[in-house]
Amino acid sequence: MVAQSWKWMVLAATIWIQAFTGTNLDFSAYSFELKSVLGVSQVQLNYLATASDLGKALGGSAGLAVMWMPLWAVLFAAAAMWLVGYGVQWLVVAKVIMLSYSVVFILCLLAGCSICWFNTVCFVLCIKNFPSAMSFALSLTVTFNGVSAALYHLEVKSIDRSSSAVYLLLNALIPLFISAVALFLGLNVLAFFTGYFIF
Repeated sequence: MVAQSWKWMVLAATIWIQAFTGTNLDFSAYSFELKSVLGVSQVQLNYLATASDLGKALGGSAGLAVMWMPLWAVLFAAAAMWLVGYGVQWLVVAKVIMLSYSVVFILCLLAGCSICWFNTVCFVLCIKNFPSAMSFALSLTVTFNGVSAALYHLEVKSIDRSSSAVYLLLNALIPLFISAVALFLGLNVLAFFTGYFIF
């Protein structure tokens, strides 16, 4: 009973994480403001978009992290990279701080890499909990990644229609929040079935 309930809870958590971490699809929503604040050309802006994709090339580091760290630590490392990558970009667009183009480029790399860390955690959880139906579990969670742009669009329009920089703020905060909620609920569901409450 515990194992069955736990694996479905894990699947629900990975779907949540995937649904809120596909934010590399919304670069075009805030890129005009980023271009304006940095005072860069369209070519340089294209390099920033490419930097996010290049960050995914560093995603193999997530596999190494999973070998040496518990999954919850990898999840929060991904959320921390995400928070820094997108959060500092939001501070730049909101004109709270000024950074050079090369630092923003590195932030885009970091944000791109963090997507791979989230995906790795979700994939490992699905593979461990659904060994006989891993392809089904993986395809189910990955399909929710494409919903991110629509979810963020709805959230931005409900918060502030005038500024597309809100995308960056939500990109920074929501994955951290979803990771914390998924971990909190997961630990408490496990505790309910085992009788040992952590929180």
